[in-house]
Amino acid sequence: MVSDTRFRYALQPMLLTRQWELDRLHSELGQLNVEWTAQNATVQTLLGRHKASMEAWAGMQGTAQILSVDKFVMQARYIDDCGRQASAEREVLAALEQRREELVGRLHLAQRALDGVQEHREKMQAQYLRARASLDFKAADDQWGMSRTMGAVYGNES
Repeated sequence: MVSDTRFRYALQPMLLTRQWELDRLHSELGQLNVEWTAQNATVQTLLGRHKASMEAWAGMQGTAQILSVDKFVMQARYIDDCGRQASAEREVLAALEQRREELVGRLHLAQRALDGVQEHREKMQAQYLRARASLDFKAADDQWGMSRTMGAVYGNES
């Protein structure tokens, strides 16, 4: 005789909440990685421009050509502007990296919390299955004992 009850985990809402939180953090990390990739591409572009302007500057110095003051000032301002933009964008990139590190830390904590609840659920389910098997065996034993008793009453001992 098998019982019709099934395992119901009392902390299932907590388990689901922790799973949803972990899913939300994964999604947030994915969005942050997209932002970081775009920002890194911007930084690399600006660094490339800065490097190219520095090489152009070095190329102008190696020639015997006389530079006008306007061209000299414009080139110096362009190099300075490229450097400032690259520095500002690197700071934004560093802030994104810090946010990502913090998010990864929170993600690890959320994963550990979920793992703990899942481990507890598995223990409770195993305990439930043992108790249910014990009850099923007891019911089968009682039924066998009853059939033996009824057989003795009616003279059909087997």
